[in-house]
Amino acid sequence: PRNHHNEVEMLSRIALRGVSQSRKNVSTGPKASGKSTSRLYASLSVSGAPLDVKKKVLSTEGTPEFRVLFFDKTNKRISPWHDIPLIAGKASDGSTILNFVNEIPRLTRAKMEINTKEELNPIAQDTKNGKLRFINYSAVLFNYGALPQTWEDPADIHPDTGKPGDGDPVDVIDISTARLERGEVAQVKVVGALALIDEGETDWKVLVINVNDKDASQINTPEDIEKYKPGALDAIRDFYANYKTADGKPANYFGFDGAVKDAAYALKVIHEAHASWKKLIANPSAYPKYSVKRGN
Repeated sequence: PRNHHNEVEMLSRIALRGVSQSRKNVSTGPKASGKSTSRLYASLSVSGAPLDVKKKVLSTEGTPEFRVLFFDKTNKRISPWHDIPLIAGKASDGSTILNFVNEIPRLTRAKMEINTKEELNPIAQDTKNGKLRFINYSAVLFNYGALPQTWEDPADIHPDTGKPGDGDPVDVIDISTARLERGEVAQVKVVGALALIDEGETDWKVLVINVNDKDASQINTPEDIEKYKPGALDAIRDFYANYKTADGKPANYFGFDGAVKDAAYALKVIHEAHASWKKLIANPSAYPKYSVKRGN
């Protein structure tokens, strides 16, 4: 297969520069006065108490022992999957704001994820055949992680894709400009979703933007992503369709012919996955391969 490394990383950088490039051609209205007002002009204020989550790193990245552990404000160990709430609050524009756990910082390659089988679900590097996994196709284009309190049930066939869930929390692609640290919890607004079909499973990729991003109030639809971050959606589609080809596997494909579904559809997918998560934690004996222990 054709090697896309340079092309994808170039598209990524173009997409990340898209905000500043496109803003030259977009009217943003008069500048607000005052430091605080100016900050909130484009980003979003969120109602509700801020989330107080701490993290602790064990061992060194690139070793099998590496873990990111999570703690609440009382220093009690918690699960990032089960204890961090899905809903963060409402934004100043009325949109629902979610919590997002960042597993893979932008432009890195280590395949890290919330370990759904380990007690209290730390972030760890995935392994295959006893070896640590890295993404060989290219670095991850944007911050990548998961929505807490969601689960894509492998026993459920999604009516719009005809494929079962992949057994993991719902994946998130954060199109924001700022790079997040591994294990950082951010508040995000949903913009859309891609239905990736990965090895016969439905693997939703929900597109979000951080409420503190300077264009958070302007980006509300897939069309807005193209407007403010030109090249981003093409780069995302290329990466997730082809990233496994670098390991000799066939390409993935997308439902809906690769169209990005809107925020309303994405939120419906998320609420369905939240309902599946509730089913999981209510009857853990039916799903013995998953750890559903909670700290709270």
